[in-house]
Amino acid sequence: MAKTTSTTILFDPTKKGLERTFGPLEAAIMRFVWSSSKPVTVDQVQEHLVSTYARKKYTTIASTMNRLCEKDILERDSRAGLSYYYHAVEKKRDYEMRVVRSVLKSLFDEDLDDLTEVLTEHKELVAQMR
Repeated sequence: MAKTTSTTILFDPTKKGLERTFGPLEAAIMRFVWSSSKPVTVDQVQEHLVSTYARKKYTTIASTMNRLCEKDILERDSRAGLSYYYHAVEKKRDYEMRVVRSVLKSLFDEDLDDLTEVLTEHKELVAQMR
């Protein structure tokens, strides 16, 4: 069962994809973690980022992953030699749904009647989003 987190999500609608809620390096790390079928080490993330993102120091990636742990996005597991394994606290889809809930709550101040009214008025927008 996914761990429920209470961390505040900052959402920037001017950005694309995961960068709306993560910094660029955090987003690249989370894409890799979510695409992996098993927990990953900092070494594995660094190796992946060299080929797809940019060359980053081990310590930069490790501190970013530790910050993601502090934000309850990643969880650190057992050690692999001197390295830790990391895994996402929740599936990507669950995270995206948590972002949607957070944005809607902040926009509508938890007023479900207002939210229902807006969604009803904009049925075509909802249909386009499917």
